[in-house]
Amino acid sequence: MAATLTADNTAFEVRDEYSVTLGAFNDSMGAAGYVGHRLFPLSLRTRGSGQYPKFRPEEEMFLEDYGTERKPDGTFKRSSAEWDADSYEVKTYGHEATIDDERSNSFDDVLSAERSEQGRLLNMLRREFERRIAVAATAEASYDVSRIKGGLTAWSDGAATVFADVDAQRDAFFDEFGGEPNALFLDRSDMRDALVSADVQPRLPGAVHVQPSELTMAVNARRLAIALDLDFVFVANATRNRLPSRDFVRLWPKGKAVLARVPVTDDPAEYCYGRTIVWDQFGDIEDDRIVFRAERYKEQRPSSVVVRARGSFVHKVLYPEGARLLLVDGAEQPT
Repeated sequence: MAATLTADNTAFEVRDEYSVTLGAFNDSMGAAGYVGHRLFPLSLRTRGSGQYPKFRPEEEMFLEDYGTERKPDGTFKRSSAEWDADSYEVKTYGHEATIDDERSNSFDDVLSAERSEQGRLLNMLRREFERRIAVAATAEASYDVSRIKGGLTAWSDGAATVFADVDAQRDAFFDEFGGEPNALFLDRSDMRDALVSADVQPRLPGAVHVQPSELTMAVNARRLAIALDLDFVFVANATRNRLPSRDFVRLWPKGKAVLARVPVTDDPAEYCYGRTIVWDQFGDIEDDRIVFRAERYKEQRPSSVVVRARGSFVHKVLYPEGARLLLVDGAEQPT
């Protein structure tokens, strides 16, 4: 990243020492409950908009039978894949905070005020990143009605059959997608209901290997994944406060679970539900987590320092048949 850039006719300085990644919160992610980057993993691009090639669904899994025997003349059969073009356009998200010189100078460490405000702004972006995915992923309008399953016994009901509900969708998923789902995303309270349901209880493993840093929620998510015969269960537990009063709500709504195929490799062509496209001009990727840009510039009237955090990205659905919405609160099947 360049040390000094120009934006809005104002010279600003990039503060890499303050730039915080989602990865910085990885150890506490189980407590924070951020799962958006798991449903829409990250893909870094050098342009803010453009086109990229995409396999057609019927060819993506490379399941077609091809002749592979060597011909008598020493040649081999040939084939070529059919590609479609898809497009993307990122949006830039950011927020600023002003720190007047008098306030800044009141700190024993002149950098303390900036560090504190940058942390607040970067957390704000992280939460907005999660909120946008949660809203889109749990909205019925995001899915074809054939990929929404309602009319289930609410998972909070003692008579719920959680394993059977997931297993039935697994078969429908396979018929359309050509492969099985590997991940379930759901609210923490829905996870707790699933853990005590009658047909999950007998399938729960007794002891599982626990990392020293693992929190209880992460362990229980892994136990539920084993019971449901899935690779992953991601538990959404992020919260926000609806100001001006103390009104705490979860970003991911209770009663809606998403069964999806998420990528397990870094190959950008892997067949999956979706990805987050990140523009490297104002962001980066560290492992599987997004880096937001921290910046500062001087403002003369009033005399103050302005700190800013921003990032440019878009959540892109690649293969809509790669996810299904389960209405686990007992809501009726939409028509």
